[in-house]
Amino acid sequence: AAEALKMTATDLVNLGIVDEIVPEPLGGAHQDPDLTAKTLGKALARHLKALGKKTPEELVSTRRARYRAIGRFVELAEVAQLELVAAPAEAGGGS
Repeated sequence: AAEALKMTATDLVNLGIVDEIVPEPLGGAHQDPDLTAKTLGKALARHLKALGKKTPEELVSTRRARYRAIGRFVELAEVAQLELVAAPAEAGGGS
């Protein structure tokens, strides 16, 4: 279901909804909570450091643009998919 809805981790990165996929230990986060906490902590620190370099105005502007683009991206992706579906019929020369 997640794949059909474009809700996998990779899809969410590609759609710009999330910034990064933080890898889990083999078998899942519950298998090694300490490693999971360290890995997540490093990712959060990295992103917070980058965000800390922006002004409050830049943060708000970036966030607004990001959220507004989410719906537009999906709509454009749907248009592109429709064009791909229609293209083989057009390429056949009307046969």
